[in-house]
Amino acid sequence: MYLRDVAEVFAGLTLGGRTIAGRGAVRLNTISLKDIVRGRIEPERTDPVYVDHIRDATRYMAAGADVVVAVRGTLPKVAIVPDALNGAVVTSTLAGIRPRDVLPEVLVAFLRSPAGRTSLQSRVRSATGQISLTLEDVRNIDVPVPPMDVQQHIADIMRTLDEHDAASREALLVRHMVADRVITDLFQAG
Repeated sequence: MYLRDVAEVFAGLTLGGRTIAGRGAVRLNTISLKDIVRGRIEPERTDPVYVDHIRDATRYMAAGADVVVAVRGTLPKVAIVPDALNGAVVTSTLAGIRPRDVLPEVLVAFLRSPAGRTSLQSRVRSATGQISLTLEDVRNIDVPVPPMDVQQHIADIMRTLDEHDAASREALLVRHMVADRVITDLFQAG
């Protein structure tokens, strides 16, 4: 089944000329390629965009549980939009995907898999190593859509993996803080 059969694929907003608007401008968060770190969108990294009218940006707005995939850049990146960024504007380095008949975690799991990466890379039109995909390329990705009970199982695995990754990152941060404190204390004692 093609991605277009199970999801809506939408373009990101080209920011040129959109970052400064009139006095009545509306401030919106953005989601861009730089905001995807280790497979997650980090809301604190996002930048604002200003538009004169909200309707100017509605077709580029993501909803929580949408998926974004890099269509420009050097690395294939895929992530699920967190609820905290509901209504954020997807930028032109990404394509937004609003799943209908496939769970977002399943779509991300496939696009991160060797088969999914191969499918994405087979559509790249660049000899420079840069990703350059059109919306039509993304819409025409062949996506396996297992039965809903299998999708639910995949989604549970993906959520558990994300929770463990978050806990591991937090534990690493704590270990660094403890080590920094011990080293500081040793310098002060010496």
